[in-house]
Amino acid sequence: MIIGQEFCSLHQGTGMLTLDLRDLYGFEGGLVRIAPWHDRLLVERMDKHGWVQDDTALDYPLITEATETLPKGHPMRRFCEGLPAWASDTARPFRINQLRLLRILSVDPKAQELAVNAPIVFWLLAECLGDQASTEDILGLTRCRRRDILGKALGDSSNSLLNFLCKLDKFSYELTDLERLRLLVAGKAWVGLRHMGRLNWQVLKLFLKQDDWLDYSGVRRLLHVPQGAVALERFNQWKRVAGDIQRIAAVLQLQPLTERLKQVRDHAQLRRLHDTLTARLNRQRALEIEGRFQKPFPLAPLPGDQVIQPITNVSDLLDEGTAMHHCVASYIDLIFEGKSFIYKVLAPERATLQIVRLPDGKLRVGQLKLACNAETSQETVNQVSNWFNTVYKPSQTSNNQPFY
Repeated sequence: MIIGQEFCSLHQGTGMLTLDLRDLYGFEGGLVRIAPWHDRLLVERMDKHGWVQDDTALDYPLITEATETLPKGHPMRRFCEGLPAWASDTARPFRINQLRLLRILSVDPKAQELAVNAPIVFWLLAECLGDQASTEDILGLTRCRRRDILGKALGDSSNSLLNFLCKLDKFSYELTDLERLRLLVAGKAWVGLRHMGRLNWQVLKLFLKQDDWLDYSGVRRLLHVPQGAVALERFNQWKRVAGDIQRIAAVLQLQPLTERLKQVRDHAQLRRLHDTLTARLNRQRALEIEGRFQKPFPLAPLPGDQVIQPITNVSDLLDEGTAMHHCVASYIDLIFEGKSFIYKVLAPERATLQIVRLPDGKLRVGQLKLACNAETSQETVNQVSNWFNTVYKPSQTSNNQPFY
């Protein structure tokens, strides 16, 4: 937090930092003062009766890089420089409740040991105190066992939860962390994770937004991925393939495979299940489909060439699905309805291309996939782009849309 000098002042005699945020907040509670370290960092706000203690009146991190780069004479920087270096270093990682944690350290310096060895438990100390905590309240709390602190803050004082929290990496101590942690504990989702090793909290937070995905063994394994963006990409791939599996199962008139999917341990096993069902779809329904659709597909709207060739009948579509290990056969109804058209791409990579006709008649590229629904190279995308923009003439629709 950076506050202009016009909004704060440091009293030379008492060492109190006063913040006048009434113009920003628009109410009297915006006048706040903080006592110096030797007075236990007591936070008070002004109300109609005078100064009253309110530990929640100011919840902005004081120990930040931004504060340290303020001009030397800035009251906030001078106030923070009056704090012991060890206390500032201890409180620095905590983005919310930082001032309350500093107050705890000023009352009981031994709490630093908890901050070092069980930082999440230390962080939760602030959630166990009211808005007018006394020195006795703080000392009584810091002398509690760690699991009893968890019981006060999260409603669960089990050793299992304590051990689980100690395995969380990349915890950022933001407000969203507190919200997600409460959700995790209240929903008991952590119980299924307690026997796993170190867990990336930033990835776990992403999964907590999704419905029941932590019930899936293969998804839980992604909690070990160190990069959150990589884990999210793999998770989206997992959802996509799992969705295809459920759709193929429905076409085959099988029961939903949700419970089986929960037991799949990794993406390779998921892909094998997908390919097995796809092959079964192609084998089991080949005769049925060919007997049902004893006619060619509607004429493809775009002519092919030596590299990109339209698939014109059911038999060739089934062969494409078998050769490429995907479920393109499930698009038969859309093809006969004139809503989708399938093409073989022979170079620079072997791929399958979907052209989609929109309700207004415009044509757009749908999916472009390698075998097993893998992504194509940019060279293949460019090849298809050039073909599409060449053969798709503006006169074919009222408003031509170029590829991508």
